[in-house]
Amino acid sequence: MLRLLGAVRGGHDVIAGSPSFGRGLACLGVGGGGGRGVGGGSDGGGGAPTATRALSSSSSGDGGGGSSSPDDKLRLARERREPSPPRGVRGGVGGRGGGGGRGGGGAGVGMGRSGRSSVPNHLISQEDCPERLLRLVADKLDDFSVVNVATAFSRLGRQCGSGSFPRSIAADDRFRGLMGSARDLCADGRLQARELGNIFHAVAKMSAAGKLAAADAGVQDMLEALEQRAVLVASDMKPQEVSNTVWSYAKLGRMPGAGAQAVLEVAVVRVCPSMEPQHTANTVWAYGTLGLMPGAAARAALQAAVVRVGPSMEPQHTANTAWGFATLGLTPGAEARAVVEAAVVRVGPSMNPQDTANIAWSFGTLGLMPGAEARAALEAAVVRVGPRMNPQATANTAWGFATLGLMPGAEALAALERAMVRVGPSMNPQNTANTAWSFGTLGLMPGAAARAALEAAVVRVGPGMNPQATANTAWSFGTLGLMPGAETRAALEAAVVRVGLSMNPQNTANTAWSFGTFGLMPGAAARAALEAAVVRVGPDMSPQHVANTVLSFATLGLTPGAEMWAALQAAVVRVAPDMNAQALANTL
Repeated sequence: MLRLLGAVRGGHDVIAGSPSFGRGLACLGVGGGGGRGVGGGSDGGGGAPTATRALSSSSSGDGGGGSSSPDDKLRLARERREPSPPRGVRGGVGGRGGGGGRGGGGAGVGMGRSGRSSVPNHLISQEDCPERLLRLVADKLDDFSVVNVATAFSRLGRQCGSGSFPRSIAADDRFRGLMGSARDLCADGRLQARELGNIFHAVAKMSAAGKLAAADAGVQDMLEALEQRAVLVASDMKPQEVSNTVWSYAKLGRMPGAGAQAVLEVAVVRVCPSMEPQHTANTVWAYGTLGLMPGAAARAALQAAVVRVGPSMEPQHTANTAWGFATLGLTPGAEARAVVEAAVVRVGPSMNPQDTANIAWSFGTLGLMPGAEARAALEAAVVRVGPRMNPQATANTAWGFATLGLMPGAEALAALERAMVRVGPSMNPQNTANTAWSFGTLGLMPGAAARAALEAAVVRVGPGMNPQATANTAWSFGTLGLMPGAETRAALEAAVVRVGLSMNPQNTANTAWSFGTFGLMPGAAARAALEAAVVRVGPDMSPQHVANTVLSFATLGLTPGAEMWAALQAAVVRVAPDMNAQALANTL
């Protein structure tokens, strides 16, 4: 399939066709399935290929007949380095954020760092085999221009999902030479905004695909050099370059330093009026992923960008934008909210399961009740994508509806229940607890198949439940009046014994309340764990916690031990002035 890869200097398009039979031989016979997906995707099937060792060059290209290592070529390139070109001389096409951008492309003729003509860029931008590309790096590294280096990174970033891609490219000497080139270009001031954005983006993609160890010392050195350079060139960055850089930090899980944060925020404010939907969504998503609240000016600029580009947003843009705001706890203004809701209505028929779940979760997290049209679009999406929802999407969607107190319609509810039955065997403790909590909060008794799936999940994940998951699950069964089966009850009791020492006041009170509601006497070990928890958290219990705990023990006819009794009495004295009538009645 033909792809437009970029423009060569002078404005001529370069079209990459299918590789010839001979060129394809280098990548034949390398097995293995795809790497890990990006952005919540599932792992690909099959094994990853073994990294290929660096090959010696038959000729260095500079008159010598012997072979030379990548380190030798890098040293030679440093010795022959030309002075920095004037600012503004750039090449290449910037990579798109959000997983899959274009990179490389660009100027094909120029001066390499050795002082000779650089490698024609189309030889790099059209190379579709990682091994051949790394051979080219090994053979011609000393002749690579700035654009060549950036394009090589971009191509590798685009190829990292290939089965023939090295399993750990940071261990490949040829790639290490390329990283050294990037560091040197940062140090001598030749790396400009576009090339920097492309390299950052490619490195983040390789890391997200599990093919580049971001903790590797050489990778860390390069990232540090890129950050220092970003501080100097951020004022020249265009919207895509700003978006790619911020997105890359988020994908790498790397918090930018104070200097980089400051200049990137200034850049965000400057380029927001020109941002496209993907730039906007990726930037908001990146700040959310990093847990980094942008300053007032950047927040205003991003919201203005959302208002402007919202009508053109695709499903993933819409979901990522909503998710970013929600993760930051940043409630969008009226205009931005209206635009996001309108986008949900427009793109709802094209949303995938993750988009649907993220939007439901985002509205729930922000406590923003969507309008009638957006609610209808969201429910229709749940009905359509329910058969493909994974455990987290199922739990987050249910949680979003429950948190808003939004009762799903019959079709959406049926779709969620069918999803529960299908994904129950794969649910983790949080998925299980959130799903149970959602049905309990909405007062919706799941059907027999969904109940069975939920109980089976509790039995399976009970040993991994944390205090909140344990308490929420027990509370949900109690709220629904759903008596757990023997195995489920045993799993919950075992969880109480295990996590009792870490329970907070609400966990303790909710768990005790659940046993009391069922009239189920916990076993000796669980009773001891609950009593110990009350003694420990009593000084921090609220009036409702105290009342619920006292009522539960009374309902069960369970006389607390001396320490627990003393803790409850002290708690009653402390909170009595703040008790409402119901809490007071329950306590008495």
